[in-house]
Amino acid sequence: MKKTAIALSVLVMAACQQPDAKSGDTKSSADSAKKVTEAPKPVAYSVPENLLGEHIDGPANVRDKVKGKAIFSLNDQTVVTAREPENGWTELGLLIDPTVADGLKISKGAVLTWRGKPVGKALEDFEAWETAEYNNEKSLVIGGFSTDNNIRKETLMENVFMQLAADSSKPLTLERMQPFLKSYQFETFTGLLDELQGYMYYDAMYLSPSPSPRFWPVFKGNELVAVFHSRKITIPGVQVSDPALYMSVFTRDEALIKKLKAKHIQYMNAAG
Repeated sequence: MKKTAIALSVLVMAACQQPDAKSGDTKSSADSAKKVTEAPKPVAYSVPENLLGEHIDGPANVRDKVKGKAIFSLNDQTVVTAREPENGWTELGLLIDPTVADGLKISKGAVLTWRGKPVGKALEDFEAWETAEYNNEKSLVIGGFSTDNNIRKETLMENVFMQLAADSSKPLTLERMQPFLKSYQFETFTGLLDELQGYMYYDAMYLSPSPSPRFWPVFKGNELVAVFHSRKITIPGVQVSDPALYMSVFTRDEALIKKLKAKHIQYMNAAG
């Protein structure tokens, strides 16, 4: 039986994939030389609204265990919260309307809905993990395992942030990151030091009784100082301090980073 549900805070972007070059596509050597010598032009990147979390690339089956029996399917673009993948599989969870079930029991063939909108279908009889209530809204928590390729990679928070950071036309300020924070519904949280302000997004919201921070940007005024993150991100030119902590540093104030790192260790030890 799973766990205690917490408010879903989630995110994401729509990425464009370049088509493969066709065999008939050719360019002259002059064109190629010109392309090499031209300076790259900065491209402004904007975060799509209301990403909320990972989106399903579906329809996709969800199983009772890794390589287990498919118990329900989810529609394309359904928003879920998911653990970091392991060996090609990820555990995911989501909220559904309690009206689709008899208590916790959901019957084969039942249409799964959230706020009245269909999000999937029961493929077998199964039980929801638990009931939940947030802002006076009752729901059921369901979940299971699905292959990693059933999650749209362009909706992963870390990928969205890296794409945002790759746009060198503007610095990563609090003002510029507001659409990102709003799209994933970050919570205002401690910046660990009095002069700092932080924002928190929790990992695997419905899959753990006490979810830990997944993404935690910290600002000094409008300046992004650092990001604590539980999943690896790589940004050219940005230092990642202590990989065990995954702290990406965006300031040159080494004294501030030293104090911030110590406070973060103290906070995580206290949180258990």
